[in-house]
Parts: sequence; structure tokens; C-alpha cells
Amino acid sequence: MDITVAICTWNRAKLLDATLAQMRKLRIPQGLSWELLVVNNRCADETDEIIAKHSVHLPLRRLYEEKQGQTHARNRALAAARGELLIWTDDDVLVDEGWLESYHQAASAWPDAAFFGGTIHAWYESPPPAWVENNKRLLRGVLALIHYDNEARPFAQGEEPIGASMGFRLKALKQYGFDVAWGHVGNQVGGGEDSELVQRMMRAGLLGVYVGSAIVHHWVPQARMTYRYVWKWCFHHGALVARIGRLGRRRIFGIPLSAVKLWAEGLALCSFGFLTRKDGMQLRGWMVWAWNSGILSECFRQLRRKLSMSSRNVGSSRRADKETSIKGGLSVPQT
Repeated sequence: MDITVAICTWNRAKLLDATLAQMRKLRIPQGLSWELLVVNNRCADETDEIIAKHSVHLPLRRLYEEKQGQTHARNRALAAARGELLIWTDDDVLVDEGWLESYHQAASAWPDAAFFGGTIHAWYESPPPAWVENNKRLLRGVLALIHYDNEARPFAQGEEPIGASMGFRLKALKQYGFDVAWGHVGNQVGGGEDSELVQRMMRAGLLGVYVGSAIVHHWVPQARMTYRYVWKWCFHHGALVARIGRLGRRRIFGIPLSAVKLWAEGLALCSFGFLTRKDGMQLRGWMVWAWNSGILSECFRQLRRKLSMSSRNVGSSRRADKETSIKGGLSVPQT
């Protein structure tokens, strides 16, 4: 089989319905064989009914993953995929008619490429505030939007695909896999498993190709177009980076000095941007402040945990010494 398209979903039946309806409009090149996998990740809504409804019109297979979390669902799809190229999208995405065709052409033109990524435009629930519209590049990760250009070319330095539209050679993806320490779980702010995977591939020297003509439109609800959501997203990802130990070595009592410096710089930049009414500066400072707040929060949590464990160990050691001393002072009766 040439291509597997995979979607992981959790309780978003209405959006999934629109996503699958749009999939039916895909332009499929002659002779191309493909399948569509939809992973039900413990949904409690009408997801299965929506899947059944569209199965009549699409080469669709329904999978089920009991363990909650997007990364677990992704690995379930990976285990079942049969296509040489595995393309991911989300349950809140509208694909353009030429989306699959563009990926197929790029995969043929770049046989040595291990991963691919396309253009992701916004599908807004309501008109975005000016600070969102003016800073879409800065909010690329937060809102899962990406548009570098319209070309098919290797990713440049600092560029990478995003999970709402990305593809992998199945063989390469099976070798690297998704790290279950990352990703969304239920309604929690999460993600990052796609970026973490791609960065591992890049460090291994694997080639990635940007496919500008592979276009999708990604749902951006009103609730995400707030400074509060931006803070939550950045804070979570900062904490996650600290949790898995990807920080510099210069630390005092486990606290990275770089995070302290950036925390202060972010706060200062955000304040100055607010006072001068420069929304780009304010937003950048807000994000740096939030990210490093997450890092520091996690580092302090780990420090408190170590101190608590050390205190318990000292207490246990003292009790053991006391018991040994008491036993040593007892006389043993002669028989």
C-alpha cells in the first residue's frame, strides 16, 4: 500500500464529521492505494457513529486505544499502518483537495526523505483579535499553524513540521516512534510529541522536506485566542522540557541559571511591550516568561521532592542506628 492517513480523536464527533466529510473531496492520483485510520481514544460521544457514516465513502478503518493520551493513540495507529508513507492529521482539520496528491508527489521526488510537513492555515471559530492575526508566526506552535512558502524543499534551519499535517516513511517512523512522555491527555494542555520525534530524527541526520502545496486548515477555537491559553501552553511545555531533563548543566541546587535569566528577561520584555503598546514585544515576553516559569516550577518541584526524600532517608537511618545501639547494649542469656 502506498499511503496511510491517520487521525486520532477524543470526544470531538462534530469536528471529526467535518474533517471526514472534507476527506471525501480528496483528489486521488490514478493507481494510488491508500487507507484512512481513525483511532477512537476512549471516546464517550458519537464518534463511532460518525466513523461508520463515512466508512461507506472512504477506505476507512476504525481502531480503538484504551489508554488515554494522543501519543498512545498515535502509536496504536503506527502499529496498524500498512502504507509506505504514513501521513498524520487531526480531527479538527479541513484538508485541501490536493493535499494527499502533494504529499505523494513530494515523497516520489525525494526518495531519501524520512519525514515531510505541509502548510497549516487557521480555521477560526470567530474573527481573531489583532494581536493574534499580527503574530501568527510567533504563535506557530501554540495554534499549530505553519506556512513558510509554497515550495517543495528540504526544511531549513529552525523549520519543522507540525502534527496537524506531517508525514513519515513508515520504516523510519517505526524505528523512532513517539515518546509517551509527551502529548495531549484528555483536556490537558499538551502536545510536543511530534516536535520531539522530528528533532530526534534531525539529530540522527535524517532528511525532512517541506511541502508548501500540501495545505490544511486547522480549527482554532475562541478559547485558544487568549493570553491565558498562551500562558498555559508555554508553561506546560516548559515544565515538560524540565521534567525529561533537557536543560543546560549550569545549575544551582538543580535550578538552571539560564531559566532564571530568561524568566526575568521575559517579564521585563512583556512589561515594556505592554507599556509601549507593542503587542509583538508583549506577546514574545509573555511566552518567554511563561515557558521559563514552567521550567522553574518543575525544577523547584523536583528539588522539594529530593529534599523530602533525603529527610526521610536521614530519619530512617537515625532510627536504624538507634535500634542497633539498643540491641548492642542487651546482654544475651547464657544457656
